[in-house]
Amino acid sequence: MLFQWIMGIVALGALIVLLASDRWTSKSKHSSYYDQAKKPSGKEARFADLPDTSTNDKFYSKLNAR
Repeated sequence: MLFQWIMGIVALGALIVLLASDRWTSKSKHSSYYDQAKKPSGKEARFADLPDTSTNDKFYSKLNAR
């Protein structure tokens, strides 16, 4: 019985240490690091260069017809 109590206290202590260390080492979303990682300097927005797919409409409409 005493062994179970000791193991329960050890497990609870390990959980508290794990959660506390995770909280202490995490980056805040309001920090400057988060802003730099989210929006790197000198980068422009990339837009997708999608080809015109309307030239293949006849082919694919034949495939989809039953």
